Amino acid sequence: MIVSGDSDFSPLVSKLKENGKHVIGLGMQESTSELLRDNCDEFIYYEDLRKSPALEPVIDPSCRRRSAKLLPC
Repeated sequence: MIVSGDSDFSPLVSKLKENGKHVIGLGMQESTSELLRDNCDEFIYYEDLRKSPALEPVIDPSCRRRSAKLLPC
């Protein structure tokens, strides 16, 4: 994962992909270079991260663990 919107990272992205890596970019919409964005396999904008609703953890009430036993149900 590359956390930048700077086009200076485009050669790094190309090299990583050349070596069989899946590259995910993360940056701000207004300041991300189109070259970098288009070069990544996936690109996520910070602004889109805020739009996702927070998920509440789901706890199975039938699951009871003893403090000495750290195995899942």
